[in-house]
Amino acid sequence: MSAAIKQSIRYFSRIVEPDGGRVALVAVEGDRLTVSYDSGSSDCTACSLPADSLAEMIQEDLKARGIEIARVIVEDGGK
Repeated sequence: MSAAIKQSIRYFSRIVEPDGGRVALVAVEGDRLTVSYDSGSSDCTACSLPADSLAEMIQEDLKARGIEIARVIVEDGGK
Protein backbone atom coordinates (compact mmCIF):
# COMPACT_ATOMS: atom_id res chain seq x y z
CA MET A 1 0.00 0.00 0.00
CA SER A 2 1.18 3.44 -0.87
CA ALA A 3 2.50 5.84 1.74
CA ALA A 4 0.51 8.57 -0.05
CA ILE A 5 -2.74 6.71 0.68
CA LYS A 6 -1.85 6.47 4.37
CA GLN A 7 -0.93 10.17 4.44
CA SER A 8 -4.22 11.13 2.82
CA ILE A 9 -6.26 9.10 5.30
CA ARG A 10 -4.34 10.63 8.24
CA TYR A 11 -4.93 14.09 6.77
CA PHE A 12 -8.70 13.64 6.66
CA SER A 13 -8.82 11.96 10.04
CA ARG A 14 -7.12 15.05 11.55
CA ILE A 15 -9.78 17.25 9.91
CA VAL A 16 -12.68 15.42 11.59
CA GLU A 17 -10.96 14.71 14.94
CA PRO A 18 -11.86 18.08 16.56
CA ASP A 19 -15.54 17.07 16.31
CA GLY A 20 -14.85 13.58 17.66
CA GLY A 21 -14.64 11.96 14.23
CA ARG A 22 -12.26 9.44 12.75
CA VAL A 23 -11.32 8.16 9.30
CA ALA A 24 -9.53 4.82 9.05
CA LEU A 25 -8.30 2.76 6.14
CA VAL A 26 -10.17 -0.52 5.68
CA ALA A 27 -8.87 -1.87 2.36
CA VAL A 28 -7.35 -1.11 -1.00
CA GLU A 29 -8.53 -3.53 -3.67
CA GLY A 30 -7.28 -2.70 -7.14
CA ASP A 31 -8.53 0.79 -7.91
CA ARG A 32 -11.03 0.83 -5.02
CA LEU A 33 -10.34 2.30 -1.60
CA THR A 34 -12.55 1.58 1.40
CA VAL A 35 -12.45 3.71 4.53
CA SER A 36 -14.34 3.63 7.80
CA TYR A 37 -15.78 6.99 8.84
CA ASP A 38 -17.09 7.91 12.26
CA SER A 39 -18.40 11.46 11.99
CA GLY A 40 -18.12 11.99 15.72
CA SER A 41 -20.59 13.74 17.95
CA SER A 42 -24.21 13.28 16.96
CA ASP A 43 -25.01 16.46 18.92
CA CYS A 44 -23.87 18.66 16.05
CA THR A 45 -25.12 17.40 12.69
CA ALA A 46 -23.80 20.54 10.97
CA CYS A 47 -20.32 19.71 12.28
CA SER A 48 -20.06 16.39 10.47
CA LEU A 49 -18.84 15.98 6.93
CA PRO A 50 -21.25 14.00 4.70
CA ALA A 51 -19.81 10.62 3.65
CA ASP A 52 -20.21 11.31 -0.07
CA SER A 53 -18.34 14.61 0.28
CA LEU A 54 -15.57 12.85 2.20
CA ALA A 55 -15.27 10.24 -0.55
CA GLU A 56 -14.94 12.93 -3.23
CA MET A 57 -12.39 14.85 -1.20
CA ILE A 58 -10.27 11.76 -0.57
CA GLN A 59 -10.39 10.85 -4.26
CA GLU A 60 -9.34 14.37 -5.29
CA ASP A 61 -6.56 14.43 -2.69
CA LEU A 62 -5.21 11.09 -3.89
CA LYS A 63 -5.33 12.27 -7.51
CA ALA A 64 -3.29 15.34 -6.49
CA ARG A 65 -0.80 12.93 -4.89
CA GLY A 66 -0.54 10.99 -8.17
CA ILE A 67 -2.74 8.04 -7.22
CA GLU A 68 -5.72 7.14 -9.37
CA ILE A 69 -8.54 5.57 -7.39
CA ALA A 70 -11.71 4.86 -9.37
CA ARG A 71 -13.94 4.61 -6.33
CA VAL A 72 -13.77 5.53 -2.67
CA ILE A 73 -16.21 3.61 -0.49
CA VAL A 74 -17.04 5.13 2.89
CA GLU A 75 -18.37 2.71 5.49
CA ASP A 76 -20.15 3.87 8.63
CA GLY A 77 -17.66 3.53 11.44
CA GLY A 78 -19.99 5.14 13.98
CA LYS A 79 -20.62 3.83 17.41
